[in-house]
Amino acid sequence: MQKLTETIQQNRLRDYEAYYRVEFERLWQDETTWVAEALDAPLEKDLRYYLHDGELHSREGLPLRKIFDDSINYYKDQATAHPEYMFQYQRALLEKEEFEQMESMAHGDGSNTMVVISTYPDELRDASKDVLGYQFKRKLGFLRIVKRHDDGALAMWTHSFDGNDQDGIEAIFHSLGKNVDWDRDVLGQRVMLDLNSLKQELLGDSLLYAYDKTLHEQRGGNWYAGRNEAERREAIAFVESQTDLVAHHVDAMLKHGKKPGFLSNQRYDFALAMRRRFEGVQVISSDVAGEMSSAGSVGRAAGETASGCGMTLEATTSQELSDAGYKIADPGEKMVNGETKFDDCMKCPKCKTTGVLIEKNNSKVYYTCAGSGGCGATTKGSHQPKATQQPGSHNGQSVVGDKDLPPLVSTEEKLRQLYGDDILVESRIAVGTRHFIAYDKKTSRELGRL
Repeated sequence: MQKLTETIQQNRLRDYEAYYRVEFERLWQDETTWVAEALDAPLEKDLRYYLHDGELHSREGLPLRKIFDDSINYYKDQATAHPEYMFQYQRALLEKEEFEQMESMAHGDGSNTMVVISTYPDELRDASKDVLGYQFKRKLGFLRIVKRHDDGALAMWTHSFDGNDQDGIEAIFHSLGKNVDWDRDVLGQRVMLDLNSLKQELLGDSLLYAYDKTLHEQRGGNWYAGRNEAERREAIAFVESQTDLVAHHVDAMLKHGKKPGFLSNQRYDFALAMRRRFEGVQVISSDVAGEMSSAGSVGRAAGETASGCGMTLEATTSQELSDAGYKIADPGEKMVNGETKFDDCMKCPKCKTTGVLIEKNNSKVYYTCAGSGGCGATTKGSHQPKATQQPGSHNGQSVVGDKDLPPLVSTEEKLRQLYGDDILVESRIAVGTRHFIAYDKKTSRELGRL
């Protein structure tokens, strides 16, 4: 009987390990595809703003006017010290005008739809490095569509586009029945429309299509928001070469995927560590767990987002506006070396506690959660715990220990952990992988995908 029991246990272990290897390979493919999209994918945001005491506020409850006013003052000082930055001060003034138009819309004045094209600055067309946050390699522009709802709330849909192609930008304006005046900053050439809700929802895709159709006619190939398929393949090839990072991430997901909150935090740390390597900022470390933890902590404190295949982690109001293409001045950039200040309005991105200590030393800005009851997270990087777990292997062998069998979690179950039980899950074949997509049962709105 004992021998039979041992045989059964051995068979179960063998079957489990075989199943684990299949899951490991499946997750390996899924996660490399997802993080490749997150590396240099177009930035897409859905934001909502509300009137409170007559002023427009973010979903965090922060008034937007002060944020735009602070940016104007900051870039005015920058332009005084660096005359070559005068263009950004002028753009900050245009962004303030855009905000005032939004606030007027929220009060029910004028049209119910506004289209804004924020192009890559012409002043930086010959730049050989990033300046003021503008990415010289991608030359990102932003399409912003502001829609007023019947309840007075404003919804903003924003999407980046690569390349700053003039013909493509003209095609966007032509599809709106307008022409571009290239003697003026395109940012200030806002287009006001009155549309029903269906046309509002379809507008963004139709404008991006006009841009990509122009690129296809010029150069051939398939394009999405100014990115071609070859560039996407380059990102995937880089991710697939980072076997230590991917193996550790997949192993951790399989072993700890059922822990509350683990999945979203793990994927965020993975995406931020991969991004640091991709940008050449992070040196590859033998301590992969520590590298991921450090990258994630710095990213959270800075409000960075990681998005790919429809998944986006929330950021602060200022970061949301930055991701929408606005040039929002970071409070730390205004400080001088050696200065320390306590910001009692800023929230810790990790624990949401109000109160952040900002320090500037050697031209670097550090943030520490210092509010009452806060988590103490810091971007200094010197207090990051060292993880003892070793990276998994990806050589066709099982990474399961003899006694430590990891819990297996289906993709559908993971989606329910992220978005709750009141969802519908659809399985969809994609290029080289399969996506499982979560939809809200009541509204049929896509919530995210794995």
